[in-house]
Amino acid sequence: MSFSPAVRAELIEELQELEREREKRVSEIDSRIAAIKLLLGPATPARNDMPPSKSNDFADVRESGLREALFAVFEMHPRGLKPKQASSILEKMGYRIGGKTPLSNRVTNELWRMKRDKYLKSEKGVYKLASRKDETKDALTTAVTG
Repeated sequence: MSFSPAVRAELIEELQELEREREKRVSEIDSRIAAIKLLLGPATPARNDMPPSKSNDFADVRESGLREALFAVFEMHPRGLKPKQASSILEKMGYRIGGKTPLSNRVTNELWRMKRDKYLKSEKGVYKLASRKDETKDALTTAVTG
């Protein structure tokens, strides 16, 4: 089907607007889902490499260490998050830190350390939990290359 250049331009503009709106809605919905899941507690058992929580209470997430809180956030967002999004979710959860360094800086630095320690992987600035498959692949690569 052939359209005039003006009609085609309008259709492209509308398509781009709809895609932006969808991304905005998905982000808003993901944030609300994360907040509700935090209120209800984790649906999966704690990771073996994380210190056990005292309980599954929302207050415990606010009082937990930054790394533990980030694990909880990323478990609720398997598609991944950018550091700014993770910081925003922590702030909405009521997570507070002491000191002068802003939460966003601390989150960015902790995400880098978690990636270095192979708990996370990142692609184009989006961080995701590393799967066990990724850890096995890294171990095999290290064993082969020495």
